[in-house]
Amino acid sequence: MLGRGTGIHESSRAQDPLEQYYYLSAEKDLPGGKGPWKHGVKYYIWLQNGVRVFESDPQQQEYDRQRYGVGARGQGKLFALDNKQRLDVEFMVADGMVFVGPAGAVKGGDLMFAAEEGNKSQALSIDYGYFVTPKWETMIRWDKHELLNETDGVVWTEGDARDIETITYGVQYHFSPKMKLAFNYMDREITAPNENFAVVQDVVGSIKNKFSFQLTWIY
Repeated sequence: MLGRGTGIHESSRAQDPLEQYYYLSAEKDLPGGKGPWKHGVKYYIWLQNGVRVFESDPQQQEYDRQRYGVGARGQGKLFALDNKQRLDVEFMVADGMVFVGPAGAVKGGDLMFAAEEGNKSQALSIDYGYFVTPKWETMIRWDKHELLNETDGVVWTEGDARDIETITYGVQYHFSPKMKLAFNYMDREITAPNENFAVVQDVVGSIKNKFSFQLTWIY
């Protein structure tokens, strides 16, 4: 699959080379379920590769943007239990054009990106759901995002690294295969492992836990 890679807005600039998307998966069928809820165990690997340019950059410098990951998803009567469950595990890497925050184009400007070659982030997530009844699901998710675990060492340094770790506890009610209501409580911890400035530590320490209600309707 190929794409222009110019975002959701039109651009007069030709996209060359074309954005590349690769996705490979294999699945073992398990009895039960249908459609998006078909029971089975799926393994997959994916890659996105392209180039980005800041419209506000008068030099129109090109920055490589690469994303890749590997994961597995299981759904059905897993672990020899009678009730339906789901389990998702995924590891992802961002290489170049790493989004850092909504304050601060390339370390300064309207949006803050660690755009230079050598800037990387990585994340791991494990998401488990257990259906107490056919409509009620309890879930727990653990994820850790190591933001800028590697840097170019010039514009961005190891002091810009942030570790974001979250444990989410949730309850979901499935009205139908296309509609659900979810309540989530997120226990979050953010650290700046290589930065000792008090202001930075105060900022990352100010991030608190949160909860949310969310209605999802697929139409």
